[in-house]
Amino acid sequence: MKHYLLTLIFIVMFIFSCKGAEESTSPTPTPQAITIPEDAIPFDFDSHIYFDVLIDDTTHATLAFDTGNTGLLLDKKFYNDVFGSYRTLRNAMVRGAGNQIERATLDMNPWKYRIGKYSRNEDMALILDICSILGDKADGLLGMNLVKDSIVEISYDDSYMRFLPSDYAIDDTYTHIPCSFLDAEHNRLIMPVRITIDDNTVIDGRFLLDTGAGAGIIIGYETSSKYQLSEKLTNAKSTHLVNGGVGGERIDNVSRIKEIEIGGHKTDDEIIYFSTDDRGAISDTRYDGIIGNAILKRYDIIINLSSGDMYIRPSSYFSIPSPKYSTGLTLTPRGKSYNAWVVNGVTEGCNAQKAGIKSSDMILSINGKNINEIDDKTLENMSHNAERWTVKILRGKDEIEISFEKDVL
Repeated sequence: MKHYLLTLIFIVMFIFSCKGAEESTSPTPTPQAITIPEDAIPFDFDSHIYFDVLIDDTTHATLAFDTGNTGLLLDKKFYNDVFGSYRTLRNAMVRGAGNQIERATLDMNPWKYRIGKYSRNEDMALILDICSILGDKADGLLGMNLVKDSIVEISYDDSYMRFLPSDYAIDDTYTHIPCSFLDAEHNRLIMPVRITIDDNTVIDGRFLLDTGAGAGIIIGYETSSKYQLSEKLTNAKSTHLVNGGVGGERIDNVSRIKEIEIGGHKTDDEIIYFSTDDRGAISDTRYDGIIGNAILKRYDIIINLSSGDMYIRPSSYFSIPSPKYSTGLTLTPRGKSYNAWVVNGVTEGCNAQKAGIKSSDMILSINGKNINEIDDKTLENMSHNAERWTVKILRGKDEIEISFEKDVL
């Protein structure tokens, strides 16, 4: 239901100094009692990974873990409410998944944060409107500096991350995936993925590991053009996202493809996105696209950030098929701000669009339940069953009721 946040922040210009990123994910396995390892750090997973973080020993924050980013990013409203304007600030321009360069603020003071028993320091924090992309749940983002030079285990099944010792013995249930680093900083990983589009088209690609993306595979502009995906995937549907990530709007195209293979593990009839935009981070020619949580959650993962190696084994999500139904809507949960879901994107030609739903509409209720009665995980499951939706919409000052059937993906 939510699309995805793709940050991939690059600071491109300092301006002056002053004082003072629709997710088509699989259903969730039936909840069971979970016991995590004693030294593990729990997280909340609902298309994104959220940690409870203590900032500067005083402030608790809910931060999403984004391996497509490097440092600390804080939501603008959260930052202003908690830290005020007494710190040393600098304006900057940044580029992310959206098509434009966006104005942002840098807090140039040193920062310290704690996650579980682990402390980290950052030289600065980037201040952006994160909630307009990810929703009111997120107070900000943590990047790969959190795990740099470490060995970490990520369990989507049991919702934890664990730092492992340097001599940790990885058992033979895992498959080794030889990765490479994006650049000399050695803090972002590129992994090999084979995508079989159809019987005649296979992409052996290099994909950026990006837990900041709720979607699975997003193929970038250059690779989409090279393999003529717009012509070959004739059933693809396009979605114009008002907030497609840092940098604003973006157009994505979604389609089913034959197969995705990672380290010999194959899943068929998968859903992918591909971009026809030649701007933004998804068009970066250093990789063929990104791989996000809708695919990553199919595996238990161990990553060695010193050597650039990854190890995977199928999780309980592995055998769950991609969703059959879709609302055609990309919704951003803004319960605190507006007591509503904001329609961030509408898939062209979907039933919801035909019924009259538009981008930027605010959905006050779904089948008689408001945003306080439907959590993110429940909404994800509701989005992909066959149940008809009746929604109450606020458009300007008018409340409108609209009903529609789901689309078959």
